[in-house]
Amino acid sequence: MTSDITKSAAALPADEAAEGLFDNWFDPIESALRDRVRGFIEDLIQDELEGVLARPRYGRRAQAADGVTGTVGHRHGSRSRTLTGTFGKSEITV
Repeated sequence: MTSDITKSAAALPADEAAEGLFDNWFDPIESALRDRVRGFIEDLIQDELEGVLARPRYGRRAQAADGVTGTVGHRHGSRSRTLTGTFGKSEITV
């Protein structure tokens, strides 16, 4: 058991030595956390929109005593946006 079986950095090809340990990393915990944060941000935006419009999605405003509802705003669907933070880029639906 006197033989050395580990390779030194000089014995490795330049490609393998340059490649970092975490370059091809997939972390299921990080992925799940990003999904949860994305959902949390989307829910916050939807709640704020419902507060501004004073009605839920596909809902109508309650009529006032004089029978006039008065339109405050509209929903025009949603689209994907990129949010960049300290955690990197993340796609959210706004």
